[in-house]
Amino acid sequence: MKDHNQIKQYFLNRIENKFSLKLNREQSAILDECIENLLNGNSTIDGKVPESDDEIFVVLGYGFTTAYQALQGMLSGIYTAYGKDTRININYRGQEFAFQKG
Repeated sequence: MKDHNQIKQYFLNRIENKFSLKLNREQSAILDECIENLLNGNSTIDGKVPESDDEIFVVLGYGFTTAYQALQGMLSGIYTAYGKDTRININYRGQEFAFQKG
């Protein structure tokens, strides 16, 4: 299997070519965790570790989408409860992420 950087570059190239997307810092951190889960054998497709590039792309895409939507749902709930001008700081693996809607 490829190493972390090779997997990340492959995934980014594929989504940039298909969707013209660039990831921001928090999205990149989420993708890094998805890749770590893959390399540790914690991400499977049909009960087995993905082997082909397409399987890796599907597993990473699914994991990324799930984690990112969970983050967005949490932020939305906080903004609903405390107002859109609320500043939210999250420390994740030693990185500080700040969110403010308003």
